[in-house]
Amino acid sequence: MEEWIHKISYGNQDISGGIDQFWLSSSLKISPIEQVEYMENLYIENLPFYKDIMKTVKRMMIQTEGDNYKLYGKTGQGSNVGWYVGFIETKELDYVFVTNISDTSADARNIMKDILQKYHLTSDWELSWCFPKCEDINPDFSQSDEV
Repeated sequence: MEEWIHKISYGNQDISGGIDQFWLSSSLKISPIEQVEYMENLYIENLPFYKDIMKTVKRMMIQTEGDNYKLYGKTGQGSNVGWYVGFIETKELDYVFVTNISDTSADARNIMKDILQKYHLTSDWELSWCFPKCEDINPDFSQSDEV
Protein backbone atom coordinates (compact mmCIF):
# COMPACT_ATOMS: atom_id res chain seq x y z
CA MET A 1 0.00 0.00 0.00
CA GLU A 2 2.77 2.42 0.93
CA GLU A 3 4.44 1.90 -2.46
CA TRP A 4 1.25 2.88 -4.34
CA ILE A 5 0.54 5.88 -2.11
CA HIS A 6 4.03 7.13 -2.97
CA LYS A 7 3.70 6.33 -6.68
CA ILE A 8 0.58 8.46 -6.97
CA SER A 9 1.96 11.15 -4.61
CA TYR A 10 -1.27 11.10 -2.62
CA GLY A 11 -1.31 13.83 0.03
CA ASN A 12 1.30 13.56 2.76
CA GLN A 13 1.71 9.83 1.91
CA ASP A 14 1.61 8.90 5.63
CA ILE A 15 -0.03 5.53 6.24
CA SER A 16 1.38 5.08 9.75
CA GLY A 17 -2.16 5.19 11.18
CA GLY A 18 -2.63 1.52 10.31
CA ILE A 19 -3.63 -0.30 7.15
CA ASP A 20 -7.34 -0.22 8.04
CA GLN A 21 -7.46 3.32 9.45
CA PHE A 22 -4.88 5.63 7.83
CA TRP A 23 -7.42 7.30 5.51
CA LEU A 24 -10.11 7.76 8.19
CA SER A 25 -9.17 10.97 10.06
CA SER A 26 -5.80 9.45 10.85
CA SER A 27 -2.28 9.91 9.52
CA LEU A 28 -3.02 10.38 5.79
CA LYS A 29 -3.83 14.01 5.00
CA ILE A 30 -4.58 15.63 1.66
CA SER A 31 -5.43 19.21 0.81
CA PRO A 32 -8.33 20.13 -1.47
CA ILE A 33 -5.79 21.36 -4.08
CA GLU A 34 -3.95 18.04 -3.98
CA GLN A 35 -7.28 16.24 -4.27
CA VAL A 36 -8.15 18.31 -7.38
CA GLU A 37 -4.81 17.30 -8.93
CA TYR A 38 -5.48 13.65 -8.13
CA MET A 39 -9.01 13.78 -9.56
CA GLU A 40 -7.74 15.48 -12.71
CA ASN A 41 -5.14 12.74 -13.16
CA LEU A 42 -7.82 10.10 -12.71
CA TYR A 43 -10.08 11.88 -15.18
CA ILE A 44 -7.38 12.06 -17.87
CA GLU A 45 -6.17 8.57 -16.90
CA ASN A 46 -2.69 9.79 -16.02
CA LEU A 47 -2.07 7.64 -12.93
CA PRO A 48 0.33 4.67 -12.66
CA PHE A 49 -2.48 2.13 -13.02
CA TYR A 50 -3.68 0.13 -16.00
CA LYS A 51 -6.08 2.12 -18.19
CA ASP A 52 -8.81 -0.51 -17.84
CA ILE A 53 -8.59 -0.25 -14.04
CA MET A 54 -8.97 3.54 -14.16
CA LYS A 55 -11.91 3.20 -16.56
CA THR A 56 -13.57 0.74 -14.17
CA VAL A 57 -13.08 3.10 -11.23
CA LYS A 58 -14.58 5.94 -13.25
CA ARG A 59 -17.60 3.82 -14.20
CA MET A 60 -18.09 3.01 -10.51
CA MET A 61 -18.09 6.75 -9.74
CA ILE A 62 -20.99 7.62 -12.06
CA GLN A 63 -23.62 9.33 -9.92
CA THR A 64 -26.12 10.48 -12.51
CA GLU A 65 -26.46 11.25 -16.21
CA GLY A 66 -28.58 13.73 -18.08
CA ASP A 67 -28.98 14.65 -21.72
CA ASN A 68 -26.14 17.17 -21.45
CA TYR A 69 -23.88 15.83 -18.70
CA LYS A 70 -22.44 12.85 -16.85
CA LEU A 71 -21.52 13.30 -13.18
CA TYR A 72 -18.83 11.22 -11.48
CA GLY A 73 -18.34 11.53 -7.74
CA LYS A 74 -17.20 9.96 -4.50
CA THR A 75 -17.96 10.93 -0.92
CA GLY A 76 -15.55 10.67 1.96
CA GLN A 77 -16.15 11.11 5.68
CA GLY A 78 -13.84 11.69 8.63
CA SER A 79 -14.23 13.20 12.08
CA ASN A 80 -16.25 16.34 11.31
CA VAL A 81 -14.85 16.42 7.76
CA GLY A 82 -16.97 15.75 4.70
CA TRP A 83 -15.67 15.37 1.16
CA TYR A 84 -17.34 15.11 -2.20
CA VAL A 85 -14.92 14.85 -5.11
CA GLY A 86 -15.27 14.07 -8.78
CA PHE A 87 -15.74 15.50 -12.23
CA ILE A 88 -18.53 16.35 -14.59
CA GLU A 89 -18.53 15.93 -18.36
CA THR A 90 -20.75 18.33 -20.28
CA LYS A 91 -21.28 18.98 -23.98
CA GLU A 92 -19.14 22.13 -23.81
CA LEU A 93 -16.49 21.56 -21.11
CA ASP A 94 -15.48 19.10 -18.44
CA TYR A 95 -14.82 20.12 -14.84
CA VAL A 96 -13.05 18.58 -11.86
CA PHE A 97 -14.43 19.51 -8.43
CA VAL A 98 -13.65 19.00 -4.77
CA THR A 99 -15.87 19.95 -1.87
CA ASN A 100 -14.34 19.74 1.62
CA ILE A 101 -16.34 21.00 4.58
CA SER A 102 -16.46 20.72 8.36
CA ASP A 103 -19.65 18.70 8.21
CA THR A 104 -20.84 15.47 6.62
CA SER A 105 -20.07 14.06 3.20
CA ALA A 106 -23.81 14.17 2.45
CA ASP A 107 -23.75 17.92 3.08
CA ALA A 108 -20.64 18.30 0.88
CA ARG A 109 -22.41 16.42 -1.90
CA ASN A 110 -25.53 18.54 -1.61
CA ILE A 111 -23.52 21.78 -1.67
CA MET A 112 -21.80 20.68 -4.89
CA LYS A 113 -25.17 19.68 -6.35
CA ASP A 114 -26.44 23.18 -5.70
CA ILE A 115 -23.33 24.76 -7.25
CA LEU A 116 -23.60 22.61 -10.38
CA GLN A 117 -27.27 23.48 -10.72
CA LYS A 118 -26.60 27.19 -10.16
CA TYR A 119 -24.21 27.21 -13.14
CA HIS A 120 -26.66 25.15 -15.24
CA LEU A 121 -24.30 22.21 -15.55
CA THR A 122 -26.97 19.82 -14.28
CA SER A 123 -30.23 21.58 -15.00
CA ASP A 124 -32.01 18.27 -15.47
CA TRP A 125 -30.46 16.71 -12.36
CA GLU A 126 -32.95 14.59 -10.48
CA LEU A 127 -32.84 14.38 -6.70
CA SER A 128 -33.31 10.60 -6.72
CA TRP A 129 -29.64 9.99 -5.92
CA CYS A 130 -29.70 12.39 -2.99
CA PHE A 131 -29.43 11.46 0.65
CA PRO A 132 -32.48 12.05 2.86
CA LYS A 133 -33.16 15.68 3.60
CA CYS A 134 -31.61 17.02 0.39
CA GLU A 135 -34.31 19.63 0.37
CA ASP A 136 -32.93 20.94 3.68
CA ILE A 137 -29.62 21.88 2.04
CA ASN A 138 -30.01 25.04 -0.03
CA PRO A 139 -27.02 27.34 0.43
CA ASP A 140 -27.48 30.98 -0.56
CA PHE A 141 -24.88 31.73 -3.24
CA SER A 142 -26.13 35.26 -3.91
CA GLN A 143 -23.48 36.77 -1.64
CA SER A 144 -20.44 34.87 -2.89
CA ASP A 145 -19.44 32.00 -5.12
CA GLU A 146 -17.03 30.74 -2.49
CA VAL A 147 -17.99 27.75 -0.38
